[in-house]
Amino acid sequence: MKISATVAMPVWEAKDIAWLSMQSLCRQVNVSFGWEFIVFEEKHVGQLGEDWFRGYYDRLEKVGCVKFQYITQEEKITLGEKWALMGRAADENSKFFALWAADDYSHKYRLADAMEAMNKGRDWFSMGGSYFYDFITNKIIVYRKVGRYGTGIQMCAATGLIRKLPVVPRAKIVDFWVAGNANPQNILRDKSDHWRGTLCTNGFNTISKKRRRYFTDPVFPFKASHVKLGNIVPSDIAYEIGKLYYQKFFKQ
Repeated sequence: MKISATVAMPVWEAKDIAWLSMQSLCRQVNVSFGWEFIVFEEKHVGQLGEDWFRGYYDRLEKVGCVKFQYITQEEKITLGEKWALMGRAADENSKFFALWAADDYSHKYRLADAMEAMNKGRDWFSMGGSYFYDFITNKIIVYRKVGRYGTGIQMCAATGLIRKLPVVPRAKIVDFWVAGNANPQNILRDKSDHWRGTLCTNGFNTISKKRRRYFTDPVFPFKASHVKLGNIVPSDIAYEIGKLYYQKFFKQ
């Protein structure tokens, strides 16, 4: 099957949480096209390694994955550099590029929705919102800010735009840095309620540590939420998240 899309996952110190993102990728539905999976993970003590990701390949094939690339190097680089380098590594036939974070659970229609948008001539597709879960406080909040590029969460862009990103260090506000440098001209913000199946996590993330204060004092663009994990993600995933919270944080 011809490659029509790229799913790119930058990884760093994600040994305890990357399973969550991989589960969401394996559970995509309505995917009628071939896509490639690119992982960029530097060598470090908490490295998962290529074999760990290949362990998911049989499941990925069932939802359209036809190619896997694992990129690694000795020197740690910033997230912005990783996005740029993965964009350059994308297949020449790739139509869109999904920025797939290693510590989030993407809703099951994410790839199908992005391809539908790109087939309509869009060059940028973004989420309508997201739930956030904090492993420290065991709380959930909701994020619903929408700017020019959308929420800045789980973005998909025309692959050609990502290929042009400059390979320069960028450690802060990476999502909007990507959007600004990609400079999309035909943006679509998802108006469906599919985002309600999306869960971003806090506690293993190394670039958004300041976000924790919003779980105890949610202010714009965050709001308090009483939704349960089992109403966002599948029940088995909610169970594993709860078990990880207890084992990693509460039990201490």
